[in-house]
Amino acid sequence: MPNQSERAIEVFFSYSHKDEAMRDELAEHLANLRRQEKINDWHDRKIPAGGEWRNEIDGHLNSADLILRPSSRNSNRPMRRLRGVHWKEWIRVQTLNEL
Repeated sequence: MPNQSERAIEVFFSYSHKDEAMRDELAEHLANLRRQEKINDWHDRKIPAGGEWRNEIDGHLNSADLILRPSSRNSNRPMRRLRGVHWKEWIRVQTLNEL
């Protein structure tokens, strides 16, 4: 558990739904950090039913400290939503072996 001066890193998954399995696998590797409350991860599947999806995505994207983009060769997801976003760090993950 982090002390009061530490804030969990806000992680945003930007991915194509074609790569959902890859996102799930990456999230599994981050589970220990989540349990230790070192990170809070978010992706669009966490939007509640009937939620304002655009506002939810933009809000989490803009507050993210780290943006992870799992991407396979099967996916050619454009970067449109990421353009103009200010973030501290952005990582494109092509394979989990790169971690």
